[in-house]
Amino acid sequence: LAGAKGYAQLLEDEGDVTARRRYLEAIERRIDDASKLLDQLFAYAQVQDPDYRIEREPVDANAALADTLAALYPPFQEKGWAPRTDFEDAQPGVLADAEALARIFRNLAVNALRYGADAPSIVQRGPGISFSNRVEDPGGLDAARLFDRFYQGSESRSEGSGGLGLAIVAQLCRAIGAAATATLDGDVLTVAVEFEDARR
Repeated sequence: LAGAKGYAQLLEDEGDVTARRRYLEAIERRIDDASKLLDQLFAYAQVQDPDYRIEREPVDANAALADTLAALYPPFQEKGWAPRTDFEDAQPGVLADAEALARIFRNLAVNALRYGADAPSIVQRGPGISFSNRVEDPGGLDAARLFDRFYQGSESRSEGSGGLGLAIVAQLCRAIGAAATATLDGDVLTVAVEFEDARR
């Protein structure tokens, strides 16, 4: 917000149309970043509330994931990426809350988009779903800490992020009885979630 305010002050005295457009774009980016961070902070505060309750029911995980990827089509297209999907079951039923499941998938997809070096590979096996893709700086990443709040790893992971996306994933997983793990194999990061099978 301070950056947006600074550009707004520059804008007041700028007569050049091209420069004014550039300042307006910079202001918009900073406001968007602030909005996303506030959304993450709200979501994290919500799942940290001891009175926060989630009612579980059978949910079609593949349908929820397809909706998430469709909503994120523009940023994937902007990068020229097409996520690779490998679904074992046509309709894997997992015990979850539909809204929580959508948030988990969105945060995992956005994490892959923001920090990955190529399109993610998304694999479903039974009640488990994983997101894998290469990362630019595997040496600056501690996979064991990825679910810690505010952890960002190397500086390349800090831009436009508060380090809460995967922390929210971990909290939501605990709330619905799922387990989230992260592993780094060479330069390939895999974040996996094992849900409770609704068919058991």
